[in-house]
Amino acid sequence: MDREIAKGFTLLELVIAIVVTVVLLSIAISNFIAWKRKIEIEKDVNTIYSVIQKCRLKALTSHTGYELYFENSGRTLIVNGTTLVSYKLSFPFTFRGSVNKLKIDDKGVVDNLTIYSKVAGLDNLNPKYDCIVISSGINVRKGKWNGTSCK
Repeated sequence: MDREIAKGFTLLELVIAIVVTVVLLSIAISNFIAWKRKIEIEKDVNTIYSVIQKCRLKALTSHTGYELYFENSGRTLIVNGTTLVSYKLSFPFTFRGSVNKLKIDDKGVVDNLTIYSKVAGLDNLNPKYDCIVISSGINVRKGKWNGTSCK
């Protein structure tokens, strides 16, 4: 009498497959979270940079001064000009030193200062840029914060 051999997986094989899948997913999720934080910090820097440049252009064309400052522990960028506009940020940012506002005059000239993220552990994420430095009143550029300056 021929017996048919049952085809399928044993319980042990299923458990091993599930354990391997869980380990691989845990590695993938931690890498995904780090990647997401890196992208968000770069997005925030791009937002701040573009708002500064946009306000400089508006100031130059409309001869109106602007002030930019942070609220909500640095997670909201406020633009005070002809209207009040706010931008939500994923991470907190601040100005270096005792400065608490960025002033743009009616000719588009900006105060010399540095804006950087207050988040600890950004070195592990290694974002392309995580700060903005303004020099000579007109040169605005993105850079990497090294703890004391934006390079």
